[in-house]
Amino acid sequence: MHDAHRIICREHRNLVALLSCLKALVRDAEAAERLPDFKQLGEFLDYLENYLNRFHHPKESAYLFPALRRRDKSCEDLLSELESEHEKVSPILARLRECLVACQAEGASMLPALREAVEYYTRFELRHLTCEEREVLPAAERHLREEDWEEIDAAFRANEDPLFGANWRGEYERLFSEIAARSPVPNGPGRPDGD
Repeated sequence: MHDAHRIICREHRNLVALLSCLKALVRDAEAAERLPDFKQLGEFLDYLENYLNRFHHPKESAYLFPALRRRDKSCEDLLSELESEHEKVSPILARLRECLVACQAEGASMLPALREAVEYYTRFELRHLTCEEREVLPAAERHLREEDWEEIDAAFRANEDPLFGANWRGEYERLFSEIAARSPVPNGPGRPDGD
C-alpha cells in the first residue's frame, strides 16, 4: 500500500471519529433539552472547512483522480461523481453553520434542524469516503504506476493535519480531547502520532 493510500484511509478514519463525536454532541444536547457548546461545535466546523475541504478533497481531485483517469478510463463516471460531491461539501457545511447560528440565536427549538443538518452531512460524507475506499483506492493500486504514486504520495505527505497529525496545533486541543473521550482506541484516534 502506498503512502497516499494510507494517509487517505487515516484521514477518513479520523473524519469518522470527528463526525461521530459531532453527532453525539448535538444528539446529547437535544435529548437533555439544553443548548450545546456552540464554541466547540464551531471548532468542529472550522476544522472541516479549513482542513478537510481545503486540503484533503482538493488533493484527491488534483492528484489521485487525474492519475487514475489517465490509467483507467472505466473510472471516469465514478471520478466525475466524486468530484461533484467534493463541490457539494462547501454548501452543505454552510447550511450546517447556518443551523448552528440559528440555534445559537433562537434557542433549543432549533436543535432538531441542527441535528438534521449534522446527520445529513454525516451520511453524505460517509457514503463518499466508503466509495473512495472500496472502489477508487483499489483501482488506483491496480492501475497506477510507481511514477504516478511518487507525485500523489508527495502531495498527501505535504500537508500536516492540524488536529490528528504528529505536529498537531494547540488550538485544536479541546476538540481533540472531546473526540478522544468519545471515540476510544481502536475506534477513535487515540493520541496524535501521525501514523
